[in-house]
Amino acid sequence: MMSFLKKKNCAGLTGTLFLLLLLTPLVQVDPWGRILISILVTLTFFGGICAVSDKRRHVLVAFLLMIPAVLVEWYTGAFDAEQNHLLLVPSLYNLPLYIFLISLILRYIFISQQIKLDHLFGAISVYMLIGLTFSHLYVIIERLYPGSFNLGDPAFINSKYLFMDLNYYSFVTLTSLGFGDMQPLSMWARSFTVVEAVVGVFYVGALVAHIAGSTHLVQPPRANASGRER
Repeated sequence: MMSFLKKKNCAGLTGTLFLLLLLTPLVQVDPWGRILISILVTLTFFGGICAVSDKRRHVLVAFLLMIPAVLVEWYTGAFDAEQNHLLLVPSLYNLPLYIFLISLILRYIFISQQIKLDHLFGAISVYMLIGLTFSHLYVIIERLYPGSFNLGDPAFINSKYLFMDLNYYSFVTLTSLGFGDMQPLSMWARSFTVVEAVVGVFYVGALVAHIAGSTHLVQPPRANASGRER
């Protein structure tokens, strides 16, 4: 088996996801910025492959899911193509890959009896991937049912701003900040908003409980008065 298939590595995925979330609002509308975003999205996909690279079949599935997502991302991003047609919305192609990565990284984290640094990187990556997953879900909902979200200025509801605004809305919902500057209006938008808020709360709670339990499990054995381990 090739060396890169032998061990998971979630650090790269965490770094690229952080840069993607940080830079998207700053450069989304600039033509060269869109190219940078496309590069970061591609690096994020490769980081996701490294995060599931301990099994050959996982890498193969991730590659198969990544190829159409990368092609559509570069077509709509680097070439500044309008996303008026639903088939050109990158969200349709990103969702399966993100869901696949989330499921495998969650399994990697929660079946472990000992928490290591890479597990923490994986946990952070999953949290950001959950937010991005719901961002893409909201984009699809808005494309299928225009007016599902009140995003403030109607001029922002176009191909250049839609994902940026709904990504902001998603993470505000996931972290339970609830600023109230954007609101879900349709039934589907409200339903998924509730689901995301619940997922965000329970994920953090489950993660803290797992870390606390794992810390207890890896405590060194105590010695009795005679110096023998119990």
